[in-house]
Amino acid sequence: MADLQIEEETRGDTVIVRFIGSADLESEADLHRAIVRLSAGHPRLLVADLSKLKFLASLAMGEFVALMSSIKQHGGKLVVAAPHPTIAEALKRARLYEPLNCVESVEIALTMAPSA
Repeated sequence: MADLQIEEETRGDTVIVRFIGSADLESEADLHRAIVRLSAGHPRLLVADLSKLKFLASLAMGEFVALMSSIKQHGGKLVVAAPHPTIAEALKRARLYEPLNCVESVEIALTMAPSA
């Protein structure tokens, strides 16, 4: 069984998604289904809270890039919040830290909605 939990909270046109556990090869199918569902909702702001995510496989990084592209196509924005230091470092090495709009906290991320 995959060790990834995904919790969602909607606040108006903002969706906060908490990823808990490990986004590894075993949980990739669950992550993909969640990404497809989140993309289909076309949120104006999607905050991916990674504060409780302990591992992020390269395949999972690709899922976040796909999510970012899909949301951006519909005028929205993805912000990755509070990545664990090892995940933040991996995102920086993959040159995804800035494109994924990584910030230190969910509170900061919630201020980053795109202009209407």
